[in-house]
Amino acid sequence: KFSTGGVERLSITNSGVTGTGISNGKVLQVVEGSTSTQVAVSTTTYSDIGISADITPQTNSKVLVLVNFLYYLNGNAEEGFGIKLFRGSNVLYTSPPNPSEWYFNNASTSQIKNRATFHYYDAAPSGDGSTSITYKTQVATYGSRTVEFAVAGARSTITLIEIGA
Repeated sequence: KFSTGGVERLSITNSGVTGTGISNGKVLQVVEGSTSTQVAVSTTTYSDIGISADITPQTNSKVLVLVNFLYYLNGNAEEGFGIKLFRGSNVLYTSPPNPSEWYFNNASTSQIKNRATFHYYDAAPSGDGSTSITYKTQVATYGSRTVEFAVAGARSTITLIEIGA
């Protein structure tokens, strides 16, 4: 809690940020979803990998989405995967499951581990201040190769940052 002159002005809790004097362009709330459950994907059909979070944005606000995960590829050349980002049932972003698009391994090694991050600015989340919206990711692999996420308990996260309009 932050105060001036003994009057509380701002409070940061697990639910977000509240207080007086919060105006346009300010961070209104930050929400994180995470998983440490290992998931293996070996299909060219996009499927959930357990990274999601819910946020209740205000009218006219914007949401910055940050996704961070550790992945493990087991194989060799021409490996990769595509990512799909959703707001509710709406697809916001899709990268094809193509080795030249996302996380391409053209080495002769049989195993590779790497941490990946990406972000997306949702300029129109359609918040009303009372309805929760779910953001989530899905993954598909190139050529049905196997890619694993949250290997050995490594956390995968999605962070949602609401920005006042």
